[in-house]
Amino acid sequence: MQANLIKLRTQIGGKFSRLDLGLFDLKRRLVDAGIEVNYPAGDFIVKTVNGVDLSFDPDTESLSFFEVETEYLKSIRDSSFHTVHNAFRGNLGYVGKSAGMEIAYAMLHRVPVVLMYHPSFQASIDSRIRNLLSSKEHLFNIIRIDRLTDSQLLNQLERISASRVDYVLSVETELNIMANVETILNEYRSL
Repeated sequence: MQANLIKLRTQIGGKFSRLDLGLFDLKRRLVDAGIEVNYPAGDFIVKTVNGVDLSFDPDTESLSFFEVETEYLKSIRDSSFHTVHNAFRGNLGYVGKSAGMEIAYAMLHRVPVVLMYHPSFQASIDSRIRNLLSSKEHLFNIIRIDRLTDSQLLNQLERISASRVDYVLSVETELNIMANVETILNEYRSL
């Protein structure tokens, strides 16, 4: 493993599902290369609550699902870059409702976004957020980070994280992003 001077931090968004554990494989790949991955907190699915697969058990942890998601958003804001494992069961590029909101939140905080595949924004994403993501797609980094050597991976991610990205968001767009975050977080309160 190459010793990097800058400690790279990220979290991984994408579909958490027992049906596709690729997100956890990507986490192991990044950690093995020396990158701090704050979320997912666990290394596999440990519980399903109301049809939602989780990498932690809210019954035994000190945080609820809502609180974990709130901490996850803070992690996005403070990370070197936001990683999205955008593949689900052979659907390469898959970006669902939650991952779409998380990408928009990263954009709000000028955090570089790294996706593995050209994104396919699902209809479940709020139309305003989906249109925003589509219009700013050229500012995302689409890299098969799972196929790079440790040295290549660290070099690419250090370059990407060297500066924040100006996504040129209007105040109206910023308000739409925060309204979408609030809507989704309110849905999480019921889990």
